Amino acid sequence: MPNVNAGPDLIPGYDPNGPHGLAGYIAATRVATFFTQPVFVGAPPGDTSRLFVVERTGAIKIIDLASGQVLATPFLDVSSQILTDGERGLLGLAFDPNFATNGFFYVDLIDTNGNTEIRRYQVSSDPNVANPVNFTTIITIDQPPGSNNHKGGWLGFGPDGDLYASLGDGGGANDQFQNGQNIDSLLGKILRIDVHSPPDPGLNYHIPADNPFVGQPGADEIFALGLRNPWRPSFDRATGTFYIADVGQNTWEEIDIGQNGANYGWNHFEGPALFPGGDAISTGPVVAPIYSYNHNGMSASITGGYVYRGDGDALQGQYFFADFVQGKVFTLAFNGSAWVATDRTSQIVTDVFGAALTQPTSFGEDGRGNLYIVDFGGNIFRLTPTVLSAPPPAGTTADISCDAAPTACTRFTTSATTRSWRPSSWVRSEPSGSSSAIAPFTAATPATCCCAVARREDSNSTTSATIRSPVPPSWARSAWNGRSWASAIFRAAANPT
Repeated sequence: MPNVNAGPDLIPGYDPNGPHGLAGYIAATRVATFFTQPVFVGAPPGDTSRLFVVERTGAIKIIDLASGQVLATPFLDVSSQILTDGERGLLGLAFDPNFATNGFFYVDLIDTNGNTEIRRYQVSSDPNVANPVNFTTIITIDQPPGSNNHKGGWLGFGPDGDLYASLGDGGGANDQFQNGQNIDSLLGKILRIDVHSPPDPGLNYHIPADNPFVGQPGADEIFALGLRNPWRPSFDRATGTFYIADVGQNTWEEIDIGQNGANYGWNHFEGPALFPGGDAISTGPVVAPIYSYNHNGMSASITGGYVYRGDGDALQGQYFFADFVQGKVFTLAFNGSAWVATDRTSQIVTDVFGAALTQPTSFGEDGRGNLYIVDFGGNIFRLTPTVLSAPPPAGTTADISCDAAPTACTRFTTSATTRSWRPSSWVRSEPSGSSSAIAPFTAATPATCCCAVARREDSNSTTSATIRSPVPPSWARSAWNGRSWASAIFRAAANPT
């Protein structure tokens, strides 16, 4: 059973309910724009140089993260092979765990017959262009004729190496096609299939032996059921915990923890409440959401996200999600007794004037685990939560004074991140053996240089060093690994930029 608590303390000494569980602000750095109805962003495992953007209208495009440029030629274009009315289109993308060696990736789309197809493609001899012709249709799932909503469409590989897919209940309202509790229908479900083992007879995939309906009545591909329109589930890249955001109808949006054989209740339940006129529960166990929120008379549509595991110090282990209609961004964390959501919308600061984040359709991760958010209007932002300056744990602080020769600090360095209080700014130095982190801020005496060195020599792996300059409050935090030095240089200028 997956861990249903908050992510573990993966950074030694890190307390998710302490100061680093808070955020002063969330920097939203626009990495690219002018996409057409983007609905997903992601990267192949270990690929830190590119970001792949899925446009609902049928193209997958590549952002070169080094230059910030969008490559002129799409990675894949299936625009002539899909329907794009309503909620249909090119909806999902997942890279094979062995993409670096086999070049395989998978897409979820609504074909010209109105049905869901999961296809496998392969990259061409050009690593930035897929072979658009030679694909394999892994599975086709019939959709109700004429219904253009509730298609789900997410794809992702789990820690077990299997391919997971989310399917909505087929559309309309009230689960009018009665798919959520129908164990013979693949709609309103999370599916799990094995695309690496030899395929079963008559199929292009293998059925995992522990899927809940193997050897008994019910569709073998089902992993979990009772969902309305699961939109952008994800696996925590650190713990493997499976988060499923399910779009509600009239009253409730919900977040579930993915479990083998779970029934999340739709349409007997909507969120935590009974749904009027719903179908009977077909099978159990019925699993309640870990978190749900009421529409309170407003429109709402939840967008699932990811547990934050990026380079920022703040909000590590907290689950990001959003509401597409309300244009809000939240985090969710377990406080020891309950799951608590925090509205982070007002803390998000974009780096481009007028670059609004109003319709969040998806989140995504790059090869390093940094978090991105996709706006339906065409912008892609990288989100970096930052920590307010606050006293660190005892024993890790070095009060410093100004040093006339700050270059003395630039040796034996791992990496450092500095934050200045006024104005808010961050610079992260790279672990290149010798480095300095420079942060512009207003000091008592302009052009003053302050240098700090925290030295810890320990044959065991130590936690971290936090270095503080006295005026103004500013902090540098560096990860330690065995014997290491951490240093940071703080430079103030009369006209900081």
